[in-house]
Amino acid sequence: MTKPLVIVDITAILFRKYFSGMSHHTPEGLEIGGVWGVCTTLRDIIRTVKPKYFACVFDAGQKTFRNDIDENYKANRGAPPPELIPQFDMSYDLCRALGIASFRMKGFEADDLMATLATLSVKQNIPVQMITVDKDLNQLVQDHPTPVVRINFHKKQLFTRETVKDSMGVYPSQCNDVMALIGDAVDNIPGVRGFGAKRSAELITRFHNLDSIYENLEILKEEKKWSRLANILEQERDSAYRSLQLVTLKKDIQLSPQVIDIEEDLLWKKGDSFAYLSSIGLQRYHDVLKPL
Repeated sequence: MTKPLVIVDITAILFRKYFSGMSHHTPEGLEIGGVWGVCTTLRDIIRTVKPKYFACVFDAGQKTFRNDIDENYKANRGAPPPELIPQFDMSYDLCRALGIASFRMKGFEADDLMATLATLSVKQNIPVQMITVDKDLNQLVQDHPTPVVRINFHKKQLFTRETVKDSMGVYPSQCNDVMALIGDAVDNIPGVRGFGAKRSAELITRFHNLDSIYENLEILKEEKKWSRLANILEQERDSAYRSLQLVTLKKDIQLSPQVIDIEEDLLWKKGDSFAYLSSIGLQRYHDVLKPL
């Protein structure tokens, strides 16, 4: 079987490691605990997964196309701490120095880049392993014809089509619709009042998607169990569809000419990383951050 494309969300790892309290300084005294955490996580991923085709994705700032859809999207999040800010570019430079294809694009999130790469890989019949804690990527998971799985490396969890169903109550193709109803307080996605995970999954399982729910709203109004929520759905239709737009990942970002052929363009070839690792005081990782 063809080796999978391994895609890693580095921005999420950087945040997690920085806020875990990891501390490390460059020879000049700059705090780079988050970058150190990225190094150690990449080391563990390389040892465990042994990637042949490898890509890392990054956020490129706080504003994206989703802020054009809803100006309140992620508006509840504060600015990163000052000592974390330079570590975004440093993590990107680190991955490039290691020879790993690295992607960031203004106006899009790391999730969108991961979705685009995964979609392209599937079109070329190459399996995908998405290493990310973000459950939004569950919408891409599939078993056939080309497997796409999500791995929460931190918790050692593997999400396939069936385990997504176990965790969210619906299959991956319906995750967007469920998340549109639930919303997301972390990202300031409104959803619809009164809808938690269980009710949302139950309704989507019955009607399959958001469009079908709204087509059958009059039926729901006549049912004792759903009448109150049906009225809320009617009142908050705009919120539901706006939330659906916010949770749906972009799968068609233009990445050429950087990526056309996955097996050729994303084949991991050892980079010349010693100089960069030495400049930030992490040269001891030089021998382990390379293709196995």
